[in-house]
Amino acid sequence: MSGQGRLTPERSGLAAGGAAQAASKRNGRPFRKEGQNPAYRPPDAFFSPALRIKTVGMNTAPNPWPVAKPFLQRRVAGAADIDGFNHVNNARYIDWANEIAWAHSDALGLTMEDYRRLGVGCVVWRHEFDYVAPVMLGDEIDVATWIAENDNRVRLIRAYEMRNAATGKPVFRGRTTFVSIDMKSGKPARMPKDFINAYEPAERA
Repeated sequence: MSGQGRLTPERSGLAAGGAAQAASKRNGRPFRKEGQNPAYRPPDAFFSPALRIKTVGMNTAPNPWPVAKPFLQRRVAGAADIDGFNHVNNARYIDWANEIAWAHSDALGLTMEDYRRLGVGCVVWRHEFDYVAPVMLGDEIDVATWIAENDNRVRLIRAYEMRNAATGKPVFRGRTTFVSIDMKSGKPARMPKDFINAYEPAERA
């Protein structure tokens, strides 16, 4: 949960999906670094040079992720992400998780406007994060998310994993439990059919 009192998607800071935002410009280097593990092959995708983020979408190529088709984005750690320890600040991983969650939900057809139209939204109940390895300035990071569980009533779990694009090694893993609420009252509400259909658990790899 986020703060005290009634929960709303805006106050929770992380609904089941949303629009990705990032800062700084890409310097035009190729996506794969020299010496990158050849067994690790993220699919090609659109990259906007105005953002330090590449949206990959639903991955269909062989990959090391725990599920068959995770939703993917590629990040580049910029100067604004780095803290006094000269690595990416812990809070930025949460921002990246938030942004890919919303992007994934948008791709599944559930935006904030859809939440308002349906009168039901998803808000955070619990986060579980493991910081596996540091991310340094300039590192390219593949961020993945998928729906891990859904009880088709009021609760679902979204999973995240982040890997260094050059080595394929994990740097972060996490899970967020969401509950569905009435958009007006903030009280728990049963998921509409749209949620059950869109937020279907991913198939294991």
